[in-house]
Amino acid sequence: MKKQPNVFCVLVDGNRAKPGKDMHSRLKAFDTLGKENISFKEVITSASSTLMSFAGIITGRFAYGLFPCFFDFSNHRFKEDNYFRRFKKAGYNVQSQVFYNTNRLYFQDEINARQIKDRTKWFNHDEMFEEFKFLVNNNWDKKKPNFIFCHAGFYENGDKLVSDIVNFLKDKRLYDDSIFILSSDHGYIDYGKFHYLGWLLHPKVHSLYVDEDTLKTNLVIHLPKSISNIKHKVINNPVCVIDIFETVLDYLNINRNIKIGNIPKRAISFKDLIEKNDQKIIKKANNRLIRSDTRYLLQNYNQTSIRNKFYKLIRGEKRTNFYKLKKGKEIHIKHPSLYEKKQYKKFKNFLRKVEKESRGHIITGIDYLYKRSKLSKLKNNKIGIYNFSNKILIRYLKDKLSKNNKVRVLCAKKIKNKHQDFDFILFVVNNSDFFHYISILEFCKKKGIKTLLFNLGLNEIKYGKYAFWNDIYNQVFVMNKTHSFILKMALLAILTGIKIESWISLRSNKNCYLPV
Repeated sequence: MKKQPNVFCVLVDGNRAKPGKDMHSRLKAFDTLGKENISFKEVITSASSTLMSFAGIITGRFAYGLFPCFFDFSNHRFKEDNYFRRFKKAGYNVQSQVFYNTNRLYFQDEINARQIKDRTKWFNHDEMFEEFKFLVNNNWDKKKPNFIFCHAGFYENGDKLVSDIVNFLKDKRLYDDSIFILSSDHGYIDYGKFHYLGWLLHPKVHSLYVDEDTLKTNLVIHLPKSISNIKHKVINNPVCVIDIFETVLDYLNINRNIKIGNIPKRAISFKDLIEKNDQKIIKKANNRLIRSDTRYLLQNYNQTSIRNKFYKLIRGEKRTNFYKLKKGKEIHIKHPSLYEKKQYKKFKNFLRKVEKESRGHIITGIDYLYKRSKLSKLKNNKIGIYNFSNKILIRYLKDKLSKNNKVRVLCAKKIKNKHQDFDFILFVVNNSDFFHYISILEFCKKKGIKTLLFNLGLNEIKYGKYAFWNDIYNQVFVMNKTHSFILKMALLAILTGIKIESWISLRSNKNCYLPV
């Protein structure tokens, strides 16, 4: 039996589909490799942040409904069924390296991420290349097909890294007969020529936007002759990054039946798009709806995008808008035609459907967390729940706790006026900096009111009055020891501005309040 082809995947962090002059602009390598391989011009991510996007990539799901929040994801590690397990079960030797420690730790068990002594290490492009060579030279299995995965950072010389990797594989005579994938996990804000002015127009971090710059990304695939006769093709139809491994396994005839709770798989193999020129296949790809998000279901600041080739729906914190997509631009539809009204309804119905799927899966996850938390053991108490966090979670806790306790959901004013009617006040804290909790918690502390604080993972936490400033201080003065004093002061001002902007946004976020 002939051995399966080797697979090499280089995933570049935060590389937008649009050319430019910053580190997040489309690498020229996508165009260089695209001239002689399969090039995709309309690639959409399922999330504008790295951890969410990667979780979607390796599971074939829209990232939004996989976890309740980042806390659950980071503390329980990644335990969901995924494509890497399929490669392993098919006999592949899976080896990986990740440029950044956080991702390296989260996914280490699933992707066999190579561990290093310095856990704070962030590889530059030369070090990343050395890591790639190490995997091929030292962790290679001659008896098995190999799957080498490399998650690279956003580097000033990213093109050199890709070129070095491709040339290295060609010198080792591994490139031609292997599947080689070059992609990026998500895009990035384009601040433009006047970077700091652009930053003022987009003050939030990149992962809080669902515009074309953050959602459109890149993909080029090289296929060996053993599995395809298509050497070069340009595909202008939309695909999603969650489709990549679905397609590779399709080419390799490996089982793709990944089970994750009750969430249906949303990845679609684009093998037929590559191999055929069927108009029905093209039309189906153009009209397929793809969901992208900025945060998980129980987190705030979430914006959702539903899009296909022609239209895009954006559900934000305050309103839902519908856009026409033309030449990479979003054109806001203010006076829709009859056809556009039908399209809008189609998009809204799809959003409701996938939202229902996500909630069902997440509630199952919350049940798991609740049964293991201190909250599940509370009985015969009079409990006041502070009405600020995530309305889905507050409603869930109210219903659960009411079975054995007397429970009311209270605003800050009622806590101050009615606190004597309760045994304690429960706070579900949706951010590590205690935005919007400081004032009422200080009041409770002053009055001697008993409080219980839990994070979104339903673990009890301690209140830190100066967590807001400590977080900024650690980022500026601890994590960046080599910066000059002037640069540190500038970073301090910028991060403070981001925190204040986040505070304002969080205050008006409807997801924070349960209607009572």
